[in-house]
Amino acid sequence: MSKKNKIRVLALGLIRDGDRLFISQGYDSIKQETFYRVLGGGVNLGEYSRDALQREFKEEIEAELTNIKYLGCMENIFMFNGEERHELIQLYKCDFADSK
Repeated sequence: MSKKNKIRVLALGLIRDGDRLFISQGYDSIKQETFYRVLGGGVNLGEYSRDALQREFKEEIEAELTNIKYLGCMENIFMFNGEERHELIQLYKCDFADSK
């Protein structure tokens, strides 16, 4: 089954530093547009979203998280690189365990 026939479940972490947000930059080559989103990634079958959030931060930037608080679920249906996508986002507020 292709990505366009699936709903993707993501766990994303909102980290603030004063009035700044910790985000990553992406690019849609079809629209030729830059976009931004908070870090995180896909939730695997049988994995809780909170555990996926911690795993993704370790994998992506070798960071541990603390003060993890669930904010809610968001749903997006959008076009990316010319394909329709559908995602459910479990959004968390959190901090880096090592604030250096």
